[in-house]
Amino acid sequence: QLGPGYFSRLLAIPVAMTNYLIFKPSPYTPDAQLEIMLQGMVTAKMIKGIQMRLMLFKARVPQVASMIPMLRVEKGYWTFKSQCPSIHHPQILIECFLEVFEELGFKPISKHSQIHSFAPPGATLFKSEEKGLEHCILPDYGKKVGGDLKKEVQLNPLASVDMLPNSALSISEIAEKSEGRVVFGVGWGQTQDKTAKMLGLPQGVDIDLVLYVTNKYGEVIRMLSPKGNRALNKKTSTGMSLYAGIRISMDSKKGNAEGDDERFILEPDFFPKYVHSIVVALQIQSGAASFRDVFDVYLRILDTSRQGIENEHVIFRLDPSTQNLNHRGGCAIMARILRVKGKGFVFHSMGHITAVAEQDLRPGWEQQLPSAVTFSGFRVKIPACDAKGAFKQADQGYSDPYLRFYIEYWVKASKLTPSMNSLKGEGHWRKSHHGLVLKAGARGNVIVAQVVNETPAKVTGFRKGDWITQMNGRHAGTPESMKRYLDSLEHRTPVRFIVYRQGRYVHLNMRIGGPIERKRNFLWKSKVKTRVPCPETVDFTDSGELKVQVASMTGKLKDRNTYCLVNGYGLVVVDCMDHDRMSRDDKIFRHEMNMDQLFDEDLDTDSDWFSASEQRPVDYTIKSNGSFVHCMLYLKAKRFP
Repeated sequence: QLGPGYFSRLLAIPVAMTNYLIFKPSPYTPDAQLEIMLQGMVTAKMIKGIQMRLMLFKARVPQVASMIPMLRVEKGYWTFKSQCPSIHHPQILIECFLEVFEELGFKPISKHSQIHSFAPPGATLFKSEEKGLEHCILPDYGKKVGGDLKKEVQLNPLASVDMLPNSALSISEIAEKSEGRVVFGVGWGQTQDKTAKMLGLPQGVDIDLVLYVTNKYGEVIRMLSPKGNRALNKKTSTGMSLYAGIRISMDSKKGNAEGDDERFILEPDFFPKYVHSIVVALQIQSGAASFRDVFDVYLRILDTSRQGIENEHVIFRLDPSTQNLNHRGGCAIMARILRVKGKGFVFHSMGHITAVAEQDLRPGWEQQLPSAVTFSGFRVKIPACDAKGAFKQADQGYSDPYLRFYIEYWVKASKLTPSMNSLKGEGHWRKSHHGLVLKAGARGNVIVAQVVNETPAKVTGFRKGDWITQMNGRHAGTPESMKRYLDSLEHRTPVRFIVYRQGRYVHLNMRIGGPIERKRNFLWKSKVKTRVPCPETVDFTDSGELKVQVASMTGKLKDRNTYCLVNGYGLVVVDCMDHDRMSRDDKIFRHEMNMDQLFDEDLDTDSDWFSASEQRPVDYTIKSNGSFVHCMLYLKAKRFP
């Protein structure tokens, strides 16, 4: 209902224009919603008359009252969108719109007249002979709001809000209107002109929407794009993959789509606990050298119903007067959607231009990393084994399990000794090293995720965020294939690289480093539990509190006091072993600690069951293994600020 003083918020301002009105309803079909656009000479009396007629219609037909909204402004036009049954569409059009036009002296213009040819397809043109009409404009409409992250922007029920950079908006209210779903649309204009056509440049601009899902430490957990993974999924303890609340539309390659060029949907109720923020980026693929050559780049927020009715609430545009569009970067970080305690998820408009998105993902308001973490309360689920305690195809038997907790790291080996050769089969030795940690980029390219100190890669001049385009004169391929190739090279082998860095190509020549060996710093080894009938859940209470010093995160928990030539720092590992008096002990499973699993909510964490990172083959045909599809580990953890 309309409260007191509602119509006083509609301010009539004289506008020098002709008395023409464009009235465009959506085509009538039995299963479609009703959408109406008013453009041109829309007066305050007209808006007041239409709103009053709509209120009377809702009172007369109460069963559809919840489906009849008020008029609001989107994209500069007065719009009406309703999902009421189509049997009521003619009545709404005639009683609430056409009769109001007639009362105010607006008469339809013949479709055969020359001026009607300028109206949009499907629209009807009206004209009033009255002089001195005033166009209805909302107070402060067109004025950008925000600019202060400490003060949230308030939604306007009558119009879409135009946001400034560095503005904050809670999306909880929008999600409530659309059954927990929030739609984000991005779009951009074309840059094609006569000169571009003459030079044979591509028509249109191909820009990809890329979403970086990060944890509370600013680490990228998932990357979603129209050309790669288009949905966020999570795995259950049984290995099933479930939808996790984020989905991206198909790819638009020319920027000339009707409405938004690309979209993504967020459903925060489905988010896993480790999702702390979502960075929204636009990456130029072709058709433009940088965002200086692209106009009308925007990001807007909508609510939507199951019937397809959409209402725009917020729009944020890249503005040359406020943004660093002179930067020669091909990536625009439009916004960050951040989890805030007590508020749900908050939208932060940004508009930063950069060369590589990964260089600008870590937020300035990120939480402090803990200085140390303690582990205790270890409990494991052990699957079935044979009568001898071996994990092979046999009947149920007994096992003698024990745990070992250690920090694993790699160091340089002074020379290749026979002892290293003997360990080669177990993966404790590598004949060479390089110091590059690689990952896949938004377009499937190879990005340098980390450069380990005191390695050939660091000496050569590699930097985090470098895009490797060529290696030894050939295409870089995938991160996995490049890593396999580099790991297979001998000591002192030269390798030539071409990397793309901040808008230019850089040539780098690297020599492969010498042999390295794996070391283990054992912090605790439990007592052996003898004659445990399997499958069984076993508690190891003799651990006490095991303390680990934490370093910068890359998804796994690491110790800052232990240097490692492979990934920077020592990795924290738990092994569950089966003791054998007559031969070598069997490994039941190996688990690498993960910060996102341990600390997704509170400071003190009573952790859940975790699936093992690596497990030895078990006979899953044994019926007693039905509830032990995976080896599992339970522990308690506490972190120190």
